[in-house]
Amino acid sequence: MNADGAAPVLVVGGTGDPVTPYPDARHTARPLGDGLGVLLTAQEEGHGTYPRNRCVAEKVDHCLRTGRTPAPGTVCRGSLS
Repeated sequence: MNADGAAPVLVVGGTGDPVTPYPDARHTARPLGDGLGVLLTAQEEGHGTYPRNRCVAEKVDHCLRTGRTPAPGTVCRGSLS
């Protein structure tokens, strides 16, 4: 896949998401390539960690404001209320 000049793509995947399984998030981010497809892992149960997980919300909001993704391999621990 070639995406020269494209902005980084942040993919959020929850390890316990029954609707969009975590392997699918990995499968989505990987072919985009290093530096373009960035997977943010939420070690969380349930669907829709954004904006309910504080860590995920902070990382996604920062990306939306600045265009900068979290470091590859970033993991947010569960924090849903």
